[in-house]
Formats: sequence, C-alpha cells, structure tokens
Amino acid sequence: MVAKGTSAKQHYAFISMSLMLLLCLGGCGKQQVAQQQISLEPEEEQALFETVTVDYGDVTLSQKIQCTYRQVEDQEVCFTVSGRIIDRIYVSVGDMVHKGDLLAELETGDLEEQIAQTEYQVQRNKLLLDQNERNLKNETDQLMVQYTYHTEQTSEDWSRKEKSLKEIEEQHRYLREDYSDAIALGEAQLAVWQKQQDESRVYAQIDGVISSIERDLEGSVCVKDEPVMTLIDTSECLFETQKEEYASFFKENEPVSMTVSIGTGKGDYVLLPYDMEHWGETQTFSIEEQPEGAVPEVGATGTIFLIMDQRENVLRIPSAAVHNADGKDYVYVTDDTGMRKVTYVEAGLKGNDYTEILSGITEGERVILK
Repeated sequence: MVAKGTSAKQHYAFISMSLMLLLCLGGCGKQQVAQQQISLEPEEEQALFETVTVDYGDVTLSQKIQCTYRQVEDQEVCFTVSGRIIDRIYVSVGDMVHKGDLLAELETGDLEEQIAQTEYQVQRNKLLLDQNERNLKNETDQLMVQYTYHTEQTSEDWSRKEKSLKEIEEQHRYLREDYSDAIALGEAQLAVWQKQQDESRVYAQIDGVISSIERDLEGSVCVKDEPVMTLIDTSECLFETQKEEYASFFKENEPVSMTVSIGTGKGDYVLLPYDMEHWGETQTFSIEEQPEGAVPEVGATGTIFLIMDQRENVLRIPSAAVHNADGKDYVYVTDDTGMRKVTYVEAGLKGNDYTEILSGITEGERVILK
C-alpha cells in the first residue's frame, strides 16, 4: 500500500523598477524604463511511502555454514631424509593401495646386494657357531667314554682327562668367540644398511586411494618431511566445518539440513553432529540421509542450514521496518494527514526476514517499510 503526504507553498514576487534619467546635452530629455514583473508559479512536493501490515507468523533466525566432505584418516607420504635422489614412484593418482604397499623409493646403489651378502654371512656364521657347539659336545662325550671304559681311572688318567677337556673347551671357545664376533659385526652392519634402506622407502600406512602426487618427482632431490603424495581412506568420510562460534547451537542427535549444489553428490542431505565431545576448531557431521544415487566426492562442499532460534505464530513485521536509536527500537507510521511519525516498539526475536513485536503496535496496523 502506498500512502501520500503533501505540502504546498505559493510564492508571489513582484518587482517594479522605475528609472528616470535626465540627460542634458544641449537641452533636456527624458527616458522612461518600463516596469518589469516576474511571477513564480506554485510548487507542489509529494512524499511517497511503502507500507506493510502487522500480522502473525513465524520468525526464524538462521545461519548458512559452509562445510566440506573430508576423509576421517589420511597419510601425507614423506621421506625421513634430505639430499638424496628420488628413484622410483610406484603409484599414480587414483590407485587403490593397501597398508604395507611400497609407494616410492630413493636411489640406493648396490645397497640391496650388500644387505643380501651380509645376511648370508650372518646366517652362515650362526650355523658354524651351532656346529661348533655340537662338535664340542661330541668331543667331550667321546673323551668321557674313553676315560670311563678304556682306562684304569687312576689319578694320572683323571689328570690326562681334565687336561684334554680343557684343551677341547679352549679350542672351541676360540671358535665360538670368532663366530660370535662375526655375527655381531654383521648384524651391526645390517642394522645400518637396513636403516638406510628403510629411509629410502615409503610405504602405505593405511588402506586407501592416492589422492595427489607432486609433479616431476623421479630424479629430483628429496627434502625431509616434505609431502610427496597424499593417501586418503575413503571408507569413512565426514562433513566438517570450522565455525566454532556456532558450535553451541548444534545439539547431539538433532539433525540439520545440508545441501550440495554441484558434483556427483548433488542434493539435499540430513546430517547429525558427530563426536561432539571432541569438537574444537573443527566440527564434524555424519550423513543420516542422502539423495538416492548421490555419491559425494572427497573435497565436495555443501551448505548447512542452522536454525539458531525460532518463534511460531507471533506478531511480526519485516526486519527492514524496524529501526534503532539509543538502544530503543521504533517504526515509522503515517498519521491522519499522511505525514510520517515515530512509534516506539518492544522487539523480541530479530530474525533474518522478520522481527517479533511484543508491544507498541497491533495486528492490522500499517508501518512504513521504506
């Protein structure tokens, strides 16, 4: 509805001027200047107002929050050393891998061959050490049999037996020490080389999909702890947002609406707050309901519609019609003459589109919107 307010002023101006000039040049003369009159026509000003009717309805305060579909678990694949050449990348983006799969490797020269040779030597020395212990037992047993059944077991026989036992044990002790030292040295060398080999290789720590790989890796120099690829576990994903200021408005087991506008996951969803006990800077949501056939991709974005407060069937007017000065809310109405005047109101919930009115105006009244 449009209300009109009118103000008019009429202005009349009359200007008269007479000028008499007497010129005397060889005589007297007169010249008259006629009177000139200027008249201004009346002006009319009009003020137009757009008004709305105070009515009953719902008032909602809501907030749109952007969220992103993220995997619960991922792995940033890095080497643990710097300055070495990256030799091989064994996977491509999109490959499915399993925990323990080899993903990439640095140049190692003949390290693998050295490890194999040393492992062989260690195993051989362990076998020789074991054989030495068996030989010691056999020789000792033979000596005891000979002493028991082929001597008179006199004191001289006993002394010879003890001397022979000592010689046998000493001989095998030297062999035992040699083999043991060789095994220890070999295992120490293996530990060094195996550490180098472990540092040269990176493995999948989870089952998942290779989501990204840095470009031109093969032949480049690695940097310690710098990611070369990312592996994500797509078996469990959640929508997440980082709006800590709105976290208190969500309630456990209370569903919220969310919409994905583009991509394979396009459609309207119902989400539930997930693991709220561990909410901090990041808030997570699981999918309760999703559109049939929709498959959201990792990285897809959506919009959560959060209702922060709501009033049902209350007296209301559009929020654009409510003004505030010095902490007091007021509206504009028109009087009987069509002129604008201020009416103070008590406002309740101030929603996105409407504001609840507690007092000051009544249903059916009209207020100025603009």
